[in-house]
Amino acid sequence: KGVGWDPVGRYIASQGDDRAVLVWESREWSLAGRIEEPFLRTSQKTLFRRLSWSPDGQFVCAPHAYKKPAHIAVVLRRPTGTDTSQWRQECDFVGHKAPVVVGAFSPRIFTRGPPAAAEAA
Repeated sequence: KGVGWDPVGRYIASQGDDRAVLVWESREWSLAGRIEEPFLRTSQKTLFRRLSWSPDGQFVCAPHAYKKPAHIAVVLRRPTGTDTSQWRQECDFVGHKAPVVVGAFSPRIFTRGPPAAAEAA
């Protein structure tokens, strides 16, 4: 129901009616991760799901998750190091009364600057 390429071109993530996000490594078309926990209690009442990768490819936002008592979208962090199976849940977008079907990152990468003079004093 949803597919998204990472901007780096290393992974493709898919999400369907199997209540999981599958992440595939594009070099060998091997399964790099299967994330199930936040999707186990979801309904299957959506026609599509649109995953979204962050501009640097470190995160993927996966819609159609559920954490009692509300529907959420989940942000998953790409694994670091050689173990590509350790995709972890970074944060949730909460407060939805119906299933979330689309999540989107800003195309710009924002960084924290130095504290303002008023904050430093």
